[in-house]
Amino acid sequence: MDFYITSLIKMLMLPPGCFVFFFILGLVLLKRNEKIAKFILWSNTAVFTLLTLPIVVSTLMSGLEPYPALNLENFPDSSAQAIVVLGSGRKSNVAEYGGADTVHPRTFNRLRYGSVLHTKIGLPILVTGGRYWEDDEPEGILMARSLKEDFKLETRWIEGKSRNTAENAMFSWEILEKEEIKTIYLVTHAWHMPRAKQIFERQGFNVIPGPTRFEGLKGGKIRISDFIPSSDALRVSYYAIHEAIGLIWYNIRY
Repeated sequence: MDFYITSLIKMLMLPPGCFVFFFILGLVLLKRNEKIAKFILWSNTAVFTLLTLPIVVSTLMSGLEPYPALNLENFPDSSAQAIVVLGSGRKSNVAEYGGADTVHPRTFNRLRYGSVLHTKIGLPILVTGGRYWEDDEPEGILMARSLKEDFKLETRWIEGKSRNTAENAMFSWEILEKEEIKTIYLVTHAWHMPRAKQIFERQGFNVIPGPTRFEGLKGGKIRISDFIPSSDALRVSYYAIHEAIGLIWYNIRY
């Protein structure tokens, strides 16, 4: 039940569902209160347009990516004992893999960077990700399979019960505490790192951020294309709003 409620809330609060909702609401109100209806419709159009502009979305993302990329040639001197890679979804019934499930491209990006860290520093890897449906194979198993088949790496620990970032931290702690492992490199998207780092530290870990896939402004030249609406910018705006809300919610709930 929690899954369905959470999905409904996300649909109403995040792009593109929120825009569809307010568009329908505006149409419904046209005959009842034309002034309010027009305000809703025009505001909806304005916000939608802004969130399709790469320059706007990159600016939003910059505020969610405070942790810089690791220097792969000069790792910080630390007592890190493991690399923890967070899952980020799955692709189901993939035709080119014979109808089998596989990791989502977001998860694959994290696994790729986790494999780079492992190659550089040799620490064992824990992957963490569960399932929403009982008959699904846990995402953690899919992640371990991808590491083996795509990167020729063995996974030391597989966590397959978690359904969100908080449970990633909780169940990873249950596994690693038994081996007296508390200091970890944490691998996730740069925009997800603030929330992930916070919840892992509250669980008891000492976290060294290993962010990947930065979406914010990178200090380069601003181009004309940054002011042209883009479907990719709208996609990124989903994650920006999702993480902003997630940070607030996690501070309240956890």
